[in-house]
Amino acid sequence: MKNYGPTLLISLFLTCFLQVGFAQQESTSYYYGQIGPEVGNFAGVSVAGNYIFNQKYSVQLGFQFFTCNPRELPDDFAIGFFDLIAFGTTIPLDKYMVYHGSFGRIINFSKHPKTRLNLMAGLGYTSYSYETNFEFVGGFGLISNYTSDSKNESSAIVLLQPKVEFCLSEKNGISVGPVVKFAKRENFYGFSVNYIFGKLRNSINRPKQ
Repeated sequence: MKNYGPTLLISLFLTCFLQVGFAQQESTSYYYGQIGPEVGNFAGVSVAGNYIFNQKYSVQLGFQFFTCNPRELPDDFAIGFFDLIAFGTTIPLDKYMVYHGSFGRIINFSKHPKTRLNLMAGLGYTSYSYETNFEFVGGFGLISNYTSDSKNESSAIVLLQPKVEFCLSEKNGISVGPVVKFAKRENFYGFSVNYIFGKLRNSINRPKQ
């Protein structure tokens, strides 16, 4: 079965930024990118493009890659010497790639014009591989004491990712917030920190002294 996720993501990005191109003269519209880590019962990284219009609503198109411990991992699983010198690349992990579109409601704080709340939720497509059929082999401390089989699947995924955006300047800032992902195989809970860059806000005119 072909993976149409990358093609879909590129199409969505083109659609989004073509719309932005016609709206960039509007002072109520902002467009910016983000990149940063996510940690919880998983660990990964996310990249996304964002568009805020009328200073009230937001659209996000993004990609996430993350890993987690296999759901079927035995309690007595242990890594070996060669796993250590391979920097953990041989350790069995479930791996997820997510392409998503999210929508949000912006809540601005009049007393703190550099800070806003972005309440986002969305749907996505995830292709993933997971480890199953663990079999004890001993390993003698040199390799992992279990072997496993890797299987590939894909499914829809639901994301909840509200965040507080600190627009430190017109072009740079950070965002922080919880992340919840509801997937077919298991659910994920964590926290994200992102560097945001682009057109984040209008200039703030300070009263003359």
